[in-house]
Amino acid sequence: MAGRTFAAVGDQTTTAAFLTALEIEGSATHTAAIIYVSFSCADDAIDFQINWQMQRFTAFGTTTDITPTPLGPETSAVAAVTNAGSNATIEPTLTANEFLMDINVNTRSFQQWYAQPGREMMTELAAGDGIAIGTLHASSTADVVTTVHFVE
Repeated sequence: MAGRTFAAVGDQTTTAAFLTALEIEGSATHTAAIIYVSFSCADDAIDFQINWQMQRFTAFGTTTDITPTPLGPETSAVAAVTNAGSNATIEPTLTANEFLMDINVNTRSFQQWYAQPGREMMTELAAGDGIAIGTLHASSTADVVTTVHFVE
């Protein structure tokens, strides 16, 4: 996939309710194609699993703004058009039943997902729409980290 490639890193503290660690938002004039995602735990690992979910949203939440990092020399002097945010204090407006991924990850492991060519996870071509990556666990308060690479 040709285009400018960027990275964004997000974090969150896990709770029993879904909390967004990272939001990626396209716009009415461009989409972001997610080509890589990593899932990890930043705390001392113990044996339990954290549920990670990727879900579409229609309104960006209240987050700490992230400036996506260029991944190649062709984009080093160009800012990303895609908005990114971490550690949501007000969740995005999630789209019901539009899960792109639902995976359980043991806190002792590090999981990665790579898109097959032509199978990237795309943001919608609409203002405010995007993809949220978050976690939940019934009793854990582990700190988690996710990294996303995307093309725009």
